[in-house]
Amino acid sequence: MQIAILVVLILILIVIAPWMLAVVAAAAVAYGLWVVTAGVVFFVLLAGLSLYHGIKARKPVISSKTERAIERANEEFRRKEAEQAAATNPAPLEPVQNKPRKLVVCRSCSAEIEKFSMFCPVCGKKPI
Repeated sequence: MQIAILVVLILILIVIAPWMLAVVAAAAVAYGLWVVTAGVVFFVLLAGLSLYHGIKARKPVISSKTERAIERANEEFRRKEAEQAAATNPAPLEPVQNKPRKLVVCRSCSAEIEKFSMFCPVCGKKPI
């Protein structure tokens, strides 16, 4: 019902003042230009901010002086570690003796295999 009233009012306006069509058209063009301008400004700002943050993210956060100080501290720490390791000089380690392997006989081919093998390397079947 409200749309019908609006249509009737627009028809009355056009009949009484036909020059109002030009005013309405000019207003529509002005509104369209406003929307397009706002959209362009928004996308330019969005692209500019993205570019700004992208460039800012590439720059190192730590200054070169700080990096050099960290490198010096690391070198000093490594040197002290090497001196400490040379001073303690641990006794030579004895070679680790291998434990004797427990062998079982495969029930399929009678080959000797390790006890907890998943399959026999000779016949390929399960040993148990």
